[in-house]
Amino acid sequence: MTPFRTILFTAAALALPPRPIGAQPVPVYRNLSAPTHETMIEYEVRVPMRDGVFLAANIVRPKAAGRFPVVINYIPYGKDPDRYFAERGYVAIFAEARGTGTSDGVMADYFVSQSNRDGYDLVEWAARQAWSTGKVGLWGISFGAINATRIAALGPPHLAAIAVNSSYANFYGDHWYPGGVKTNHPYVWHGAGNVLATMLRGPVYDDGKGGKVVDLARWKQHQTDNGWREFFPPQWNHPLYDDYWREKDLRSKYATFSVPTLQLANFFDHARNLDEAFQNYLVLKRKRVPQRLVVGPWTHGGFGPTEVVDFQQMQLAWFDRFLKGIETGITTEPPVTVFVMRENRWRNEADWPIARTEPTRYYLTPEGGLATARPAVPGPPRRYTYRPWVGSAAGPYGTWFDAAYDDFLVQPDQRADELESLTFTTDALDADLEMTGMPEINFTATSSATNTDFTIKISDVLPNGKSELVTRGWLNSSFRESDVNPRRPEDWRFVPPTPILPGKVYRYRVTLQNIAYLFKRGHRIRVSIASSDWPSNWPNPLPADNTIRFENPGDEPASYVTLPIVPRSTTPLPEPRLPMAPPTPAAAESPERIWLEHDLTGRTMSYRRVQRSDRPVPGGGSVRAENEWRIDLTRDPPYRQTIDFVTTWILLRPGQPDVRFRYRVQTDSAGPRASIDYDEGRIP
Repeated sequence: MTPFRTILFTAAALALPPRPIGAQPVPVYRNLSAPTHETMIEYEVRVPMRDGVFLAANIVRPKAAGRFPVVINYIPYGKDPDRYFAERGYVAIFAEARGTGTSDGVMADYFVSQSNRDGYDLVEWAARQAWSTGKVGLWGISFGAINATRIAALGPPHLAAIAVNSSYANFYGDHWYPGGVKTNHPYVWHGAGNVLATMLRGPVYDDGKGGKVVDLARWKQHQTDNGWREFFPPQWNHPLYDDYWREKDLRSKYATFSVPTLQLANFFDHARNLDEAFQNYLVLKRKRVPQRLVVGPWTHGGFGPTEVVDFQQMQLAWFDRFLKGIETGITTEPPVTVFVMRENRWRNEADWPIARTEPTRYYLTPEGGLATARPAVPGPPRRYTYRPWVGSAAGPYGTWFDAAYDDFLVQPDQRADELESLTFTTDALDADLEMTGMPEINFTATSSATNTDFTIKISDVLPNGKSELVTRGWLNSSFRESDVNPRRPEDWRFVPPTPILPGKVYRYRVTLQNIAYLFKRGHRIRVSIASSDWPSNWPNPLPADNTIRFENPGDEPASYVTLPIVPRSTTPLPEPRLPMAPPTPAAAESPERIWLEHDLTGRTMSYRRVQRSDRPVPGGGSVRAENEWRIDLTRDPPYRQTIDFVTTWILLRPGQPDVRFRYRVQTDSAGPRASIDYDEGRIP
């Protein structure tokens, strides 16, 4: 297995689709546009927006007369041109968001209305050009995918199709506050670090001739003008769903989201972002909009050393169909393809949720069992004490660190966390059992606190005892009447939170992230309940003794989990024919170190990461970079956490003053604070 300790998802990686290594994979679609065109590149094309600001774009076109359909990648990470689509008879536009790179204007925030309007204007500008047929497509990974879906919801008249990978629809419920629980994601790499690749990206920029140049003046202007200082506090200061989140998400725009859509999604994406792909699918299905959904065993961006789909070839088949009218076969395939982990095979499905799903209740028992037979006699409740450090076995995101790729991203052993959780485990299975869909738990509980969190995990217990995380979900007790992680888009519900009364019995329902997983014969299924998932989530400051109850009020059983069990199809669909990229070679040992520290006094613990690099810059010299973040947690109540994210860049160039740039985001109970130190001169 390949250790997976390095973040592979830099801004540059997310800007462009994975390029096949060596020979191109054999096409699996019919009549694909062939790479027959010589190409030309126009650098630094100024594209006017409705408010007079100009975006910078590099445009790759066939070197031939005539009109061609247009595909656009619109992101803040850069605009490095790629000839793939132009060689196949498209105009390919790579545009930088305002306030980034060489585009004009200011980047005040992410995914705001201004950015969406810019995308709309970009699409319509492209449609009017002399080299355009008037049919335009948008594609993107992560940031570019989010942009594409929001722009599509605005309804540009000439937007004919989109192709997206890792698009978010429900920022509030699936990323920042799943189940009302505050996550740590925004204040470490995925948020704090990402700002370095967008609002503060520099000091290397396009030179307008196909090369790169160090431009300190532009970099300092971005530091002065862009909204990095004000970027984090609103995320912290809006713990309730309101207009701040409504502006950013796609969920609030579903009524106007209606464009042919190719989606790739990842079982190991950030927080609960995977669920949004299925929400998008259900919205488009009801509108009978052509779509295709592929979900694989990858992390954010669709990256991994195995089972990697060739996203470019899929995009080409999609755009050939909707921008050129070519029958490639991609729209005659079943609409859903998933990778079933542990079975380790791809499978087509006619719909989602899968029609033959058998929702099966497994009852939690006082003895720690998990069984399909409803207990005849309720037993005594089980109590546990909230330990805010529970969750550390899974790493800071629960998926990226200390995990290893086999045929899927195998998760770390959960047994250390389970020692301080309540666990409920089946007997060894006498046959393989597939769980594909969204599990759900219903339980009754009391707490000694007025506010507490619940973390629910399902794990696969192997015959050797190892417990591997399969899926999870979270709920804050004050958000018990809301459903911000729904099974269906129409079930989404936000109710202002209300505290609980200590000692009072409440009923809770928690959905867990969608999954496709085969529990093998001889394995056991385990459900664990705790009140922390650290350092993925911000710890609740209140100490709590929580009790799970098993008495049956009325006819409703007290506590059970419903698993989406999927039997073998009696009329299976044809095997998927996905275009696969060659396996990724094993990465060299990373200069990254990640570790967990325990204070010998037993009062604090820390999750730490350090990474160093040295990369060349145009004109000679290099940038020496060090990135360090640490998450510190007190082990005594009231529980306190601090996050310190620090990146230092030192620019060294022959005959030029050295430049030291230090970016820091500090987060504690008062919220996040970002700062920059910038100095030019000799560095001791």
